[in-house]
Amino acid sequence: MPHRQPIKMIDVRTALGPGELGPFPWDQYERHCLAQGDSWFSIGALPPQFTTNLLIELQLARRTVVTQCARPGKLLRRFTDTTREPDFLRMIKGRLAWRWHAILISGVGNDLIDAVGSSPSQPPHLRLLRTPA
Repeated sequence: MPHRQPIKMIDVRTALGPGELGPFPWDQYERHCLAQGDSWFSIGALPPQFTTNLLIELQLARRTVVTQCARPGKLLRRFTDTTREPDFLRMIKGRLAWRWHAILISGVGNDLIDAVGSSPSQPPHLRLLRTPA
C-alpha cells in the first residue's frame, strides 16, 4: 500500500500571487484540486480541532494541493455568483484559470436550513415543510 500523506490546503491569494516566498510551488504536487462550499470544507469552529472541515484529515497516496474557496454559511445557489464569488470564478475560467484534477463541492446544508425557514404561507413548491392542515 502506498504511503499516504495529508493534503496541502492553500487560499486563492497563495495560489494566484507571488507571496513573500515567491510563487506557490505547484510542481511539487501531483494533483491540484479546487474546493468550493460551506463549512464542511472550511474552518467551521474554533478551536480548529473541533472544526467540520473534512479536508483537513484527508490523506492521499499522491501529493495533493487544494485551493480553498469554501466558507461557512455559503449557499449552493450562490457558488458561481459573479459578485460574491470572484475568486472561485477566477480559478475556473478566464486567463488565470487552472486545469484542475478535481473540483470538490460541499453544499446544500445551508440551502436546506434556508428553505426550512420558508413561511407556511408560501406556495408548496417554495417550502419544504407541510402546513398542519
